[in-house]
Amino acid sequence: MAKTKLRICYMGDASSPHIKFWAERFARLGHEVHVISPYKSEIKGAKVHSTKTKLHKSVNFLLSYFIIKRLIKKIKPDIIHAHYLGTFSFLGVLSGFHPFVGTVWGSDIDVFSERNHITNSMFSYILKKSDLIEVCDKTTMNFLNKKYKLNNKKIDFPYWGIDTKEFRAIKRKKDIQILYLRKSSQKYSTDIFIKSLKMVKKRFPKVIGTLIK
Repeated sequence: MAKTKLRICYMGDASSPHIKFWAERFARLGHEVHVISPYKSEIKGAKVHSTKTKLHKSVNFLLSYFIIKRLIKKIKPDIIHAHYLGTFSFLGVLSGFHPFVGTVWGSDIDVFSERNHITNSMFSYILKKSDLIEVCDKTTMNFLNKKYKLNNKKIDFPYWGIDTKEFRAIKRKKDIQILYLRKSSQKYSTDIFIKSLKMVKKRFPKVIGTLIK
């Protein structure tokens, strides 16, 4: 359990596995967790606040700004952590709350950053106003540094690890199989996986690589 209990507020689609993972994890650690989401969903141990209304999508977007601002004032969080830097995160940044952390997952760059001048400006504004930007890989970090001139001190690059209590190395008698779970496309650097697999097979000929269409 946490020594200091925080009131953490996440922003993003509550049905997203990423949001669920973070929210449930910190709820289990004893923190008070809230999620402001554009859609209704349930997360174990967390309170989900949906901004969805029955109004037209464009009207709902504008109204969401006031709903988000009211919810933040009501929740009084110690920190806000937005996942997927799109229009919803933009509304969160406009609330003026700090500290504000934004996590870039990669697809938001393709969909939001490089769509047109307006969305690119919004993406740039989110990066500028966030106190910390979290990325999932060095490719994304290098891209943000190059295009948006971000300071490395503002970017956090956590290394994803393996819980050795659940996953332990075992001696295998059968061939080793490597399963590539990402969608096969240039966006996810499938070509690098294939090139790497060829290098591995030179040293370990029995390794089998599998891609899912």
